[in-house]
Amino acid sequence: MDRPKTAFTLYLEGIDFFAHRKFKVAILKYTQAIELDPMYAQAYYNRADALVRLGKLDEAIEDYTNAIEIEPWHSLAWHSLAYYDRAQAFFALKKYTDAIRDYTKSIKIDSKHSRHADALLNRGYALTALGKHKEANTDYRMVCKGYKKKMENDPKCASAFKGMHQALTALGKHEEAKEYLGKYKKFEEDFYKGKI
Repeated sequence: MDRPKTAFTLYLEGIDFFAHRKFKVAILKYTQAIELDPMYAQAYYNRADALVRLGKLDEAIEDYTNAIEIEPWHSLAWHSLAYYDRAQAFFALKKYTDAIRDYTKSIKIDSKHSRHADALLNRGYALTALGKHKEANTDYRMVCKGYKKKMENDPKCASAFKGMHQALTALGKHEEAKEYLGKYKKFEEDFYKGKI
């Protein structure tokens, strides 16, 4: 006789289906996990990610919100990422004020998370969309400063080249931006040729 599946088992099945890009089935598995454990914050978070892949942004925002509210004690990095991902959904819906709020929370919670510079850059884009160019430019300059520091530690950091290109383009510094785009393309080319 088969034992009934636990919320954790269903959650793991959801991860597997998500990894195989079967987002509808992943959503079903996460939903089943949540039905067994309505306080399963990570299942809400992962279901939100799957909903984003299907373009169901309003539902994703609701799940990100549930995840954030259910586990206020979760790690700083996790919360920072949850706010960032919810901000991305708001941004895609052109709800720029909400996106700015969540990008700001993400930045303030954990300045060391992997998407910190992306949060600054995207907050700059949202501020630009609202006509707040001075504030946006401050964010773009902070992105440049962060990436320059990153390149001091790792002169071949592809993400820094790409980020510098994006921030400098947003600042209207097209020649400088072009230089970093060239470095990024060169890095990719060397990487795929096995030189790196």
